[in-house]
Amino acid sequence: NLPVSTTFVLGAGFSKCAALPLQAEFSSLLLSEEFNTDIDQVITQAIKEFLQDVFGWREECEFPSLEDVFTCIDLSAGTGHHLGIKYTPKVLRAIRRMAIYRIFSVLDRRFSYSEDINKLLRSFCKPVNPKSRCGFVVLNWDIVLEKHLMRLNPAVTIDYCCPCYDWNDPNTPPRHVGIPVCKMHGSSNWVYCDNCKSLFFDLNEKLSLRTKAGLVKSDFRLFDEKFTDRQFD
Repeated sequence: NLPVSTTFVLGAGFSKCAALPLQAEFSSLLLSEEFNTDIDQVITQAIKEFLQDVFGWREECEFPSLEDVFTCIDLSAGTGHHLGIKYTPKVLRAIRRMAIYRIFSVLDRRFSYSEDINKLLRSFCKPVNPKSRCGFVVLNWDIVLEKHLMRLNPAVTIDYCCPCYDWNDPNTPPRHVGIPVCKMHGSSNWVYCDNCKSLFFDLNEKLSLRTKAGLVKSDFRLFDEKFTDRQFD
């Protein structure tokens, strides 16, 4: 592998250039009316009732922060405790999965290409010295970086710095070639298979949304007893 001459650490400010919301702006988007499929409507209602019951939130009030929401869920579900009689650990884990799916949906809907990001990548990803390359440490779940890299060079390859397989060609073994992109907290274009214990990625789209990764059919019946398998497909 060629040495990495420059490493960028990218956070929420980088993605903001591509019209993605900052974390403080996310909470209100969790209940956006633009999500109107059968699945989305159940998710919206489940999150809304949770905020009302646990945080005392009302529509005219400020939303709790995402940190507060997930901390309450994780501390309770992780230790086997209820949040009131209604929210058992099983229900809390279901809400957590739905909330993460909704966050990925927001990331997908809000994205737009940024000329500022394009300029940055054009300047550093084509160095004068052909024996050097740049790398990235990304703290976000989104795929803003990957989308811009592919627009700059459709033939680009990404090295996620961990064993993972291309979803469109899973027989291809992991290769540590291309632009190093270390995503510290995971990525919305990754899915993990519990059966084969393998990680897969798709550079073209948010794989977790397309495959409904993390969503469980039985979760939806916890909030809507009439919810059917057909609605889930």
